[in-house]
Amino acid sequence: MAASSSTQGRIEEILKGLWEKHPGGITQIMINEAFQGVIELKSVAEVMNAFLRQGKMTLHKHPDGSLVYVEVNEEEQLKFRGLAAEELQTYQIIQNVGEEGIWLKKLKTLTNIAQMQLAKILKSLESRKLIKELTISKKKMYFLFNVEPSKQVVGNIFSDPTTGFDKHLIDTLSSAIERFLDPKTTGVSAPEILTYLNHSGVLKEDIEEKEILQLLNTMIYDRKIIDKQDTKAGSSFRKNVLYYKERLPLSLPGISTVPCFKCPVFNECTVGGEISPEKCVYYTNWLNEF
Repeated sequence: MAASSSTQGRIEEILKGLWEKHPGGITQIMINEAFQGVIELKSVAEVMNAFLRQGKMTLHKHPDGSLVYVEVNEEEQLKFRGLAAEELQTYQIIQNVGEEGIWLKKLKTLTNIAQMQLAKILKSLESRKLIKELTISKKKMYFLFNVEPSKQVVGNIFSDPTTGFDKHLIDTLSSAIERFLDPKTTGVSAPEILTYLNHSGVLKEDIEEKEILQLLNTMIYDRKIIDKQDTKAGSSFRKNVLYYKERLPLSLPGISTVPCFKCPVFNECTVGGEISPEKCVYYTNWLNEF
């Protein structure tokens, strides 16, 4: 028998109070303690199941296997309104894997939903901006819409889930490093460059040691910077290597282009004379090429 309207109202009131105290979610133990001797747990379960169907609440699974019930705010509830049970089930599975994501084949196994039906469900959830699809290592993977994949999933900070590597980020960091090195004449170590980048505001997340070395090696290969051994420093994290901005030599005109060698009055040309380098238009133009 369903709970009466007054009982249902009381259950909702108590649950709201629990969520206000624990916005991160409530456990079954908290629920049992709150309703013990007040309302039958069977009636509480009926109301909570209705909350799940209506999108007013979601389930999260902790690593220890325990379940946590999280309230959904009114704005988010609109996204869940009208979802079928299979759609909610699919959403909660994707929610539980968090930033690790789940690939299509495993999702099909866990939901036990036919492939064509699952495709429709995923499309529906994507259209509501509840989940997103990313292709990682040529596999379709699914995440909650506002969740970014972990580094373990995508590789490193330079990896991009769709294109393979983030060229824009690599170019941005390379330019920042060149600007940092440009005024330096004594060279800069990798740890100093790492500290500079992590405090520069260029990155949304800190770059790691192995990633900065990877970028520096790429820049050396591209002849943007050079590295030299520092015999005064230790060997950990390449502290014994200093990096400099590459100073490429100027491309100067060759000596064969000097107009004097082709000048018909070369032998008559003298400094301060009637025919002189100071008055020669061809010589002046040649100097301006430097």
